[in-house]
Amino acid sequence: MTETAFRGPRAPKVGMLALGLALNVLVPSRAGADVVDDAYVSGGEAAGRGDWDDAIVHYEEARRLLPGRSAVLDHDLGVAYGNAGKIGLAIFHLRLALGAEPGDDVSESARRSLGILRRRAEFAAAASGAQISPPAGWLDLVVSGLAATSVAWVTAVSGWLWLLVLGLRWLATAGKIRRSRVSRPVVWLFGWVFVVGGAVHWVAEDAERFGARAIVLEDSVEVREGPGSHRTVQFDLQGGSRVRVVEESGAWSKVRVPGGLRGWVSRSALGHLAQP
Repeated sequence: MTETAFRGPRAPKVGMLALGLALNVLVPSRAGADVVDDAYVSGGEAAGRGDWDDAIVHYEEARRLLPGRSAVLDHDLGVAYGNAGKIGLAIFHLRLALGAEPGDDVSESARRSLGILRRRAEFAAAASGAQISPPAGWLDLVVSGLAATSVAWVTAVSGWLWLLVLGLRWLATAGKIRRSRVSRPVVWLFGWVFVVGGAVHWVAEDAERFGARAIVLEDSVEVREGPGSHRTVQFDLQGGSRVRVVEESGAWSKVRVPGGLRGWVSRSALGHLAQP
């Protein structure tokens, strides 16, 4: 993996400003913030020299000391892992970096780097014969969109407006107030948005939360038919693949790969993006 493939927006002023805002919120003491800041700066200096292993050590230290998430730190850590040739860990941290505000430099750089890493993971899987999760398709984007909080708010507001309009029409019919000018189609519109939109959002949210989302961190992981190293290996799964954890047993997790493949892997081989 070349040293220049994943440099991204390493503008120190922008990165340090964003990380500084996170430190002010998450780290209670100035001394604690200075320790995290020093580790982050040391990581940046190592990255500037092209010493990616040293950069990873410092960035991981900053991540350990920071009591929370920083999209800037995850982005730079993903860049360092990508340049060090560790595709799974790079994809994991870059996906965490997508939690930055949409459209900003960190999020956009993470998306570009993920595209490069995806192609490298596909080449590695083809060379080794390992399975790899398919790229996110339009259905994944639709499900994520319908599961969004904004959709829940639209359906909730529509439901309250529907009840309000129904109440006004009932009062008008009973002669208690002046006849409402709200037409029947408007009543039906609010009702349909509330019922149909709410049902679709519930289904999408349930699908989105079907187990914890995770990334395979290791270069390649053996997927077994049951929990335990004595169980038969069904197939190898390429590092960087996205999976959903559907069951856990001790040190093992049962995962479902988009496309239908299922099996058990070591829990330590996974990096969780979200909890159930």
